[in-house]
Amino acid sequence: MARHRFLVFWLLALHTALLAWSGWRMAPTFDEPLHLTAGWYTWQSGRTDLYAVNPPLVKTVAAIPLFFLDPESDWSSLGDLPVRKEFDVAENFMAANAKRMRELTTASRWACLPFSLLGAWGCYLWGRRLYGPSAGLVALTLWSFSPTILGNGALITADVASAAMGIWAGYHFWRWLRSPEWGRAAICGVMFGICLLTKLTWLCLPAIWVTVWVVDRLFNTNAETRWGRELLQGAVAVFFGFVVLNLGYAFENTGQPLGEYQFESRLLNGISTAEYRLLGNRFEDHWLGEVPVPLPKPFVHGFDSQREDFESGRILYFAGQRNEQGWWYFHLAAILLKEPLGLWLLAVVAVLPWRSPDENESSARHTIAVILPALFLFVFISSQTRLNYYRYLTPVLPFLFVAISRVGVLATAETGKKRWGIVALLVSVMASGIGSVSHSLSYVNLAGRAIQPDYWWFSDANYDWGQDLYDLKAWRERHPQVKTLHLAYFGILHPEIAGVEFSAIPEEISNPLTRPDGYQIPPGWYAISVSHLNGIDYYTFKPEGRIQSIFDAGVSIFQDETPVDRAGRSILIYHIPENSQDNR
Repeated sequence: MARHRFLVFWLLALHTALLAWSGWRMAPTFDEPLHLTAGWYTWQSGRTDLYAVNPPLVKTVAAIPLFFLDPESDWSSLGDLPVRKEFDVAENFMAANAKRMRELTTASRWACLPFSLLGAWGCYLWGRRLYGPSAGLVALTLWSFSPTILGNGALITADVASAAMGIWAGYHFWRWLRSPEWGRAAICGVMFGICLLTKLTWLCLPAIWVTVWVVDRLFNTNAETRWGRELLQGAVAVFFGFVVLNLGYAFENTGQPLGEYQFESRLLNGISTAEYRLLGNRFEDHWLGEVPVPLPKPFVHGFDSQREDFESGRILYFAGQRNEQGWWYFHLAAILLKEPLGLWLLAVVAVLPWRSPDENESSARHTIAVILPALFLFVFISSQTRLNYYRYLTPVLPFLFVAISRVGVLATAETGKKRWGIVALLVSVMASGIGSVSHSLSYVNLAGRAIQPDYWWFSDANYDWGQDLYDLKAWRERHPQVKTLHLAYFGILHPEIAGVEFSAIPEEISNPLTRPDGYQIPPGWYAISVSHLNGIDYYTFKPEGRIQSIFDAGVSIFQDETPVDRAGRSILIYHIPENSQDNR
């Protein structure tokens, strides 16, 4: 037992160290300054309507260190909320605190580390309760060294916190399934509310629980089910959840009539045109418009903004393809490519038809409470094809880890090759996670890299979210012979704030319409973010704080060139020699 506790302690300690190191190494990613400024605004004003598409829990926790660091704050660009102003506010915050952004971001990231530790402990506890101590260690290891968890868990974003709260909600619901008591139902309700305070995805949690409950009771023929009593307990749990949700928002404008809202999504505003963000309300002249909404106003507006994101088109990229509709198979392909091969080999072992003497019918039946939520979430998230971002699938992972932890039973019961085979696969998962640290967002497993270069598969938050800007600064310091570096950077932090000396890319590269016939890339050194290389049209930067728009996948002209180096994983370095044009 002492050795077991020793392993648990050191796995958690190593996980914390890896997250903390990544939090220091990575530059602020696209969404982080938005989360941070919104959380600080909540502490300063008591309002939660800035960046309402994300509930307040993670943002406000991330902003706690700012009480001690006392950053400059400027809320003058807010205007009339709930019109989305988070980018304007974040840009003002970064400009006002330019020399301290690394310090502020790192401290805020470290404040969020307990969320990942809670997720690790939840996986360990549930795996241990289901299959025994060794299974708990397996689940803990899979969480602690998943590149997805290590990458996103080091950020000021809600994905890992949402997954952590989700596994605890699942665990407590499983306990209620085993013994449907009122106290356990109340705990489920509290966890439901906390889940809603991390991410809107968990609005589907009652549907998941109803599905698991019905399936479990239909297959459990050994006990009498008191359907009415258990259904009432479930209703009370949902009620408790919404009470906790309202408490988290301090009941901000709870009870406002539905007809008084102004919505931007076509689902709720009733405007059929696809014009961008017209405000309206389809319930304004309907009797439903008089009904008070028992939810905080910022939560409702956050749901509306998320729905508008689903409806609006944006350029998406996967495996050499670009479109605005996404791909139904994206999340399936992404999870297969962005989790280590060792994990999938363990998954194969876990589903093989073997059985340990330590397992019983109850263990097999209660596995349903782990597998069904994972399947439900996977299908639900994959159906939102216009948001093909793998990080949205993070809440599936802890359920997957607990289900796979069943192999711990085999490692305990067997000797020789089978046991050491399990250990070897776990070590390979650990090696994948440790090897990816500070570049975990760009992780692609060996199978993916054997087929194509890793940067060919993904862009944006799936690979290149602006996290390698500090690596570019280090690259510049290692290569003083490069006097001029033309940069197309995909990120939110201006490179000059990070201390990167650079020049703008030529206009003919950023805008293909300005290119003469037979245009070739001018000689020189270029640093190109993978997202721009793969045709994600956004903006890049010019010196002196200016931005430069990119049109029609202009930077994709570098796809015909071979990079000579990298800064981190997501910024490729190209050198076009002086005589290159003569040789073409």
